[in-house]
Amino acid sequence: MAEDQLTNKQRRKLKSERKHDEALRVARQQKMKTYRTIAGFGLLIVGVMFGVFLLGDAAKLPPTSQFGHIEERPSAHVLTEPIPENIQRHLLEHVEAGVPEEEGPVEAGPAREGGPGVIIQYNCDDYVCADDLIENLIRITEENYPIVYLAPNDYDGKIILTSEGKRLVIDAVDEEAIAAFINEA
Repeated sequence: MAEDQLTNKQRRKLKSERKHDEALRVARQQKMKTYRTIAGFGLLIVGVMFGVFLLGDAAKLPPTSQFGHIEERPSAHVLTEPIPENIQRHLLEHVEAGVPEEEGPVEAGPAREGGPGVIIQYNCDDYVCADDLIENLIRITEENYPIVYLAPNDYDGKIILTSEGKRLVIDAVDEEAIAAFINEA
């Protein structure tokens, strides 16, 4: 039956049904929008939690690039305090030819003054270290003066050697591995 053939009562009923159907359609759309918003926030929260989990598991290691360095160097080649990362980055760029006064004279090792440096760092606070570990690392540092610096750290590794673009993490003083790393730096 055509709409123009309906009685007034039937037209009002049809109009009411259409209005009801439209209200249901709008309500469904709003409900779907709410579900999409909740799902979006849920995914965001899961993503953030996953990111925190991944970053929380990431090993804390020293830098291997000079990006973000400052033009400073430590007061000595053998240190008892950690080297700040921005100074570590400077040492990866180049070591200075001069000997700091506090350090005193040391026989020169490899003739690479002004070239990139090598940093040996040890963590005996979080790892069990042999009694002679630090003494051996001091000897190796002095034998490879002026390109090698030695300092304690709180990184995730007992002994960590770094140079520009390279890193070596070892659990004991392995003189062959250390010498190979220094010679390749």
